[in-house]
Amino acid sequence: MLINRVSNGVYWLDNVRWLTGVPTARSRRFVQVYKGQQGLWGGGDQKVGRFYYATFRDLLELRVVHAFRLVGVTWQKIRKTAQYGTERFGTDYPFSDRRFQTDGAEIFDRADDQLEKVSGAGQLAFAEIIGPGLFEPVEYVNDTPVRWYPAQEWGLDTVGRAVLVDPKLSFGAPVVQEHYIPTETLHLNFLAEGLDAHLVARSYEVSEETVWHAVRFEEELARRAK
Repeated sequence: MLINRVSNGVYWLDNVRWLTGVPTARSRRFVQVYKGQQGLWGGGDQKVGRFYYATFRDLLELRVVHAFRLVGVTWQKIRKTAQYGTERFGTDYPFSDRRFQTDGAEIFDRADDQLEKVSGAGQLAFAEIIGPGLFEPVEYVNDTPVRWYPAQEWGLDTVGRAVLVDPKLSFGAPVVQEHYIPTETLHLNFLAEGLDAHLVARSYEVSEETVWHAVRFEEELARRAK
């Protein structure tokens, strides 16, 4: 499944949907309205011609925004919380900053629909709303996310971290951990070689297990694109 990129770690909105599961309309609203028009999350116009795109950090922010929306949190409260996190942590991307999780950022009371501090009586903790699984597949350096392991998040790779997304590698395309070869490259060669994982592994000097990780990942990506 081809991930079309504008430049390093930059993705068209359909690609965002395939990788994160966030609906394209929600990604467009995030990029066009809240980043572009309102200047939140770093601000700036993110489009080429008529087409909007997202950055690597947008991918990670959108995963949290989407999780909030799934439990009924309004865009207004998400925006307020983003503003709070931006001011508190001095970052354009508060939701994907590790400190947002660990320092007790604002949370939501489902009962009266108000923003409250973590210390508020009867409140749900941030981790309880979002769930730890959203952050476990992310690798941080100095509280800033640098890599994301989507196959681990999808349950395709429950033990290791065979497939990763790093904006500094292969223009931000998903790659296998072994030699950082794009999963798409291995999958296309797997198809070209008559589904012979052994032959592909020999050609690229990787393990057969790595080839199968790439194949399973690309097949899941294609399923998500339907």
